[in-house]
Amino acid sequence: MFGVAVYAGYFGAAAGVMMLALTLSLPGATLLRANALKNVLTWAANAVAAVGFAVLGDVAWAAVPALALGLLIGGRLGPVVARRLPARLVRIGIAVAGLGLALRLFVQAWL
Repeated sequence: MFGVAVYAGYFGAAAGVMMLALTLSLPGATLLRANALKNVLTWAANAVAAVGFAVLGDVAWAAVPALALGLLIGGRLGPVVARRLPARLVRIGIAVAGLGLALRLFVQAWL
């Protein structure tokens, strides 16, 4: 998980899917609990990275409010939606999103 957390803080693409896969492998894990743990772990990884980038990097501060708004809306609505959807549908959505991201990255890299 530490390796995925470092990857999430630096690059982030599909880190949530990888972290979810790891948390689902824990004994007694359910999809909702694993997803909640994934959210906390990726939040912590991103918080550490954000502080590091803010202190050591060149930040486009004009983009921060829009990103923060998206974070707040998604953080509030995501769990509400996840609790109401069947676990199978959530799993399918995660798989489709992961495959879509992989396809997009492949097209960008090779075409």
